[in-house]
Amino acid sequence: MEPGLVTVITPVYNAEQYIEKCIASVLAQTYTAWEQIIVDDGSSDRTAERVARFNDPRIKYIRLSHRGLGALADSYNTALRAGHGPLVAILEGDDRWPPNKLAAQVRGFDDARVQITWGDATVIDDHDLPLWRWPHASLFEREMGMDALFRRLTRANILTPAVTVMVRRSALDAIGGFQQFGQALFVDLPTWLMVSATATGTARKLDACLGYYRMHEAQVSASHAAEMQSNQAAIAGAALRKLDPAALKRLGWSERHLRAANASGHLWQGIARLQSGDRKKSRADLVEALLGCASAREKLRASLGLLSTVVNYDLVTLADRARRAALLRVNRG
Repeated sequence: MEPGLVTVITPVYNAEQYIEKCIASVLAQTYTAWEQIIVDDGSSDRTAERVARFNDPRIKYIRLSHRGLGALADSYNTALRAGHGPLVAILEGDDRWPPNKLAAQVRGFDDARVQITWGDATVIDDHDLPLWRWPHASLFEREMGMDALFRRLTRANILTPAVTVMVRRSALDAIGGFQQFGQALFVDLPTWLMVSATATGTARKLDACLGYYRMHEAQVSASHAAEMQSNQAAIAGAALRKLDPAALKRLGWSERHLRAANASGHLWQGIARLQSGDRKKSRADLVEALLGCASAREKLRASLGLLSTVVNYDLVTLADRARRAALLRVNRG
């Protein structure tokens, strides 16, 4: 196993429109010790043809029969088994990376304590135009223990989107590879919860754009963030049930953290219900959230959500759009 090799996991399905840009962004990396494992979930378009245009031995294409998002962990783990790098990065077939992405992250793993790193992402549209920067404004720590990361992840996935994440293979192997539970049609939050619950060491956030995450109409994962948020409590609860009392004690878990996790779950569910038009259930969720939220930012979002149910206008989305527009202006400047 080459010490500095990075295994790039690229799941695809009907990605003919974007896969060439995706691969080109890997080929453009200033750090060249990588292998890209493309796992195709039985595409019915010309994805395979587009991949075949690249004649580079570091690129491996694996075609599976179509199984859908319910088998996403199997696709990821197929790629994981086919790769050999001690470091693993994720790049879905419609996303891409800036040229310095791998170089910026690999050097951090010279520190044996570091188990996982991530950074900011720029959300782009169909035409590669930037829509907004995806920072986590409420995250003040740039380095934290894996136990602290676990506690944060039970409230919200601060590692989203996965296009910026790099993780040690050993941390994935220790949990049996990528995880998918709690009826999730995604692998990132379940996997990061179990990695952070079992790996010893630190997690590091880099203040740099480490990926371009595409939002487009045809993309199934365009609703990924909303689905993850609305399922936050269910996924966190499923992870907690997998851990025995000794593990939870080691993670510093307490009733206070459980209350905060439940409140965050109510917050995300309440916002999802607000946006689907169910104001009555949204109001009940947001009241629960307001009573137990652990941060001022969550309390503000819960308050905006509650006011939205009264005025019958989505103030949460309005505030998010204004914030994204301001961030985009700052980043362009």
